[in-house]
Amino acid sequence: MEVGAWLDTNGEAIYGTTVWKTCGEGPLFDLEAARARSRSERPGAGTRRPRPERTSRDIRFAAKNKTVYAICMDRPEQMVLVKALGLKEGDEALVAAVSMLGSNDRIQWRQAEEGLSLSAPETATGRYAFVYKIDLM
Repeated sequence: MEVGAWLDTNGEAIYGTTVWKTCGEGPLFDLEAARARSRSERPGAGTRRPRPERTSRDIRFAAKNKTVYAICMDRPEQMVLVKALGLKEGDEALVAAVSMLGSNDRIQWRQAEEGLSLSAPETATGRYAFVYKIDLM
């Protein structure tokens, strides 16, 4: 039931999308990527790091045409920095507009070298993953 409600609001970030140039970023993604790289190695006793809590800094990406969907794994309570959308020399990922699926709040944004800063909406639907829709030029 909750999955269906989430898809009613955020389905455009799932249906008909493909993986973007990177599939994710954030502390949880970094941990999962490190574990995947060392899957063949057995960790020594007591060396396994605890799994970090899911936060809005944990982002997964999907894309469709000139739109990137940044899916925050927890509700943004403060500014979110999407490092993968930082300005780089010759980069074609220039942002034209940003919104959040399921919210009518205006999202403030600023694209700089360190990343794309996104404001947190005052209202957002759901309890789980929150989706910023980022339209590129």
